[in-house]
Amino acid sequence: DAELARHVVDIKAAIERIREMVQNIQ
Repeated sequence: DAELARHVVDIKAAIERIREMVQNIQ
């Protein structure tokens, strides 16, 4: 499903952003 794939991309982008934030905190 194209819409599901779009959500997966959004989630991956959010995870990358959170990972960067965590690295900045450490």
